[in-house]
Amino acid sequence: MSREKGLPPIYTEESKVLILGTFPAKESRESGVYYANPNNKFWETICDYDLKSGGYHISHLPRPILPALHSDSGTQTKLLGRCGIAVWDLIDECDIQGSSNKSIKNPKFNDIQGLLDKTEIELILLNGKDALEMYEKHFKGLPVHHIGLPSTSPANPSFDKDTWFNAMKIVSDEYRVIAKDIIDGIDHYIEQMKLIPDSDEDVEKGLADYLNKDILVEAVIAQIKRGK
Repeated sequence: MSREKGLPPIYTEESKVLILGTFPAKESRESGVYYANPNNKFWETICDYDLKSGGYHISHLPRPILPALHSDSGTQTKLLGRCGIAVWDLIDECDIQGSSNKSIKNPKFNDIQGLLDKTEIELILLNGKDALEMYEKHFKGLPVHHIGLPSTSPANPSFDKDTWFNAMKIVSDEYRVIAKDIIDGIDHYIEQMKLIPDSDEDVEKGLADYLNKDILVEAVIAQIKRGK
């Protein structure tokens, strides 16, 4: 086991989504780039999301695309910037054995709030169960909605790319239109629920049943609670 240092964040002032892992794997620490393992689904997922959102132009990136993304920080920065995505990890440095999250000891956490202060981040996505649990233990007080997603690690056989796409769309222009329509359409419902001494959980369940779009519901509820 050795004391290891993480990587600096990739972001722009216009970043709207922050994707957080726990700590870079050994291959990423040694190469100095995020998600360097070519079997990790992260960069494939971001590329496909870019294609789906209509922003991807193959001429913008060196070929072949995926090998470059797994090895070149400049290529990573261009793609993430175009998608409005920032990438970082929860831990700045720690004692760790190889790439094992379970072996992590004496972590020093990153200043996530500091990154939020200098960007337009509206949504935090946690890459995998370990990242979600760590975030909810140490960072849950941050004033940004967060969602846990299936790990892109090659060790996760049940990775679901569509879940990632649906989550990232929350801050897209398409979502903003949908969210506005939903909020406009349920104003009366919210006002009526305020008159009933139900718990927050009952209100949220009512909205979830009404809309049947769990991720969208979570984001809408978060906006309502923040008064947006």
